Amino acid sequence: VVGQQLGSRRVEPKITIVFDPLANSQVLQGILKECSQQSQPTELTLRSEILDAGLRILLDGEADFAIAPIRGEHPEIESIPYDRPHLVPVIRKSLTEKSKPVDAHWLKKIPQIVVLQSGSAKDSKGILEGGQKYFVTDHSLKRQLIKQGLGWGRLADHEIKEELKSGELIGIRDKSIGLISLEVHIMRHRFKPMGPIARLIWAQLLAGCRKK
Repeated sequence: VVGQQLGSRRVEPKITIVFDPLANSQVLQGILKECSQQSQPTELTLRSEILDAGLRILLDGEADFAIAPIRGEHPEIESIPYDRPHLVPVIRKSLTEKSKPVDAHWLKKIPQIVVLQSGSAKDSKGILEGGQKYFVTDHSLKRQLIKQGLGWGRLADHEIKEELKSGELIGIRDKSIGLISLEVHIMRHRFKPMGPIARLIWAQLLAGCRKK
C-alpha cells in the first residue's frame, strides 16, 4: 500500500489513451494542453481503435484510459458515459442516380466501406448482406473514400455535419439500413493507482462527459 501511495505521487513517464474515432475528440484538446504545461514531460500516446477494441486493450493493460464503447459489466473497470454518437449511413450525392431510389437493393452494387475490427470481417458491424464491400483498417480512410464517392458507409453524425448541410453527402433512408447509436464511455482500471498526470487526465475526461 505504501508503495502504491508513493508511486501515485511520481510523474508518469508514459501514459496511453485508446480512443474510438467515432466519438467526439474535443476532450483531447484539454488533455494535450494540460500535459504540455507540465514542467516534467510525460510521453502521451493516443491510440485510435474502433468499437470493442478499446475495452480489450484497456483490459490487456496496454492503455491507461479508454474512450470507447463498453459491453457488459467489468468489476475491475470504472466506466462513465461520455458520448453517444449516431452512425449515419451516407453516400456521396454525385454517386446516386436520379431515376433510382437509394435503397438496400440499389446499394448492393455500390461498395460498402467497412473498417475491420480485430482484423476480421466477421467482427465488423452493420454490413449489408449480399453487397459489394471494401475493407479498410483505418476510420479516416473510410471517411475519405466515402467523401470521394468510392462507396457508402456509416459515419458519425458529428463528423459529417458540414457535408450533409452542403449536400455533398446524403443520408440513406432505408429501414433495413438504419443508423446505429453507440454508447461511448470513459474508462480506467478501478484499482490502478493514478499519478499526478493521470489524475489531471481523468479530471479532463470527467469534465468532457455529456451532461445528463
